[in-house]
Amino acid sequence: MNAEYAACVYEYFDLGFSLNYNVNEGIKMAHPRPTSNDREINFNTGLAYHFDEKMSLGIRASVYDNVEHILIARILELLLQKLFY
Repeated sequence: MNAEYAACVYEYFDLGFSLNYNVNEGIKMAHPRPTSNDREINFNTGLAYHFDEKMSLGIRASVYDNVEHILIARILELLLQKLFY
């Protein structure tokens, strides 16, 4: 998902925001069939000053967060317990 917004706040200033949100979920068919959940969030904000029609100066700030969880099937753990205990 992606969302963006920009607006002229004063005569020579522009302000903008953007948000990128991505969630991935996957399963691998190879043994031991791990599943993974991945979430990414990226937020940007920026301010620009326009000197004239051909020249402007801007600044941008960005915050990024990524969380990933990988789960291996409990079946493998139970099988190993039966074999060795």
